[in-house]
Amino acid sequence: MPKDFLSRAHTGESCRMRLINYPPVSRLPSAPDGGQDIRAGAHSDYGSLTLLFRQPSDQGGLQVSRAGAWLDVPCLPDAVVVNIGDALEFWTAGRLRSTVHRVAFPRSASENVGRLSIPVFIQPDRHVVLAPIEGAGDEQDGGVGAEFLEVLRRKGYEDARPVTSSEHLERRIRATYARV
Repeated sequence: MPKDFLSRAHTGESCRMRLINYPPVSRLPSAPDGGQDIRAGAHSDYGSLTLLFRQPSDQGGLQVSRAGAWLDVPCLPDAVVVNIGDALEFWTAGRLRSTVHRVAFPRSASENVGRLSIPVFIQPDRHVVLAPIEGAGDEQDGGVGAEFLEVLRRKGYEDARPVTSSEHLERRIRATYARV
């Protein structure tokens, strides 16, 4: 990787910070794993990294997918959750995997309190190409390697045509809202 690759790819034009309010719910779900009882469905973040600042509590909610199971992410005092995003998965030809996560509704009365989360989305600039950086994949003779083709398949791409950060973001947003 060129020494200044990451700094050139992230001038800040596309980075965003959000304040997300999760108010208490009027009724607790009867089936915590039911699709209708998920506040934010399973997804990976589109950019490079996401830094998540949360209020310390035992409220839970954030879960990551690991080996087909959903695991709670503990909310530790003075800790920041760092999620790898799709861009890093593209650039490393799948060696670093974007974190598939979701937000579940409270499962008990003790978890059913309002809370705030502050995610900072580190997104590459719009024009940056999302393809393996030199030496990251298993490419042979200048072709696209099997590792990268697997990354593309997981992200819903049918061919190895390079995409920009902007194209990937637009595609993911269209796919997300097509299900709504």
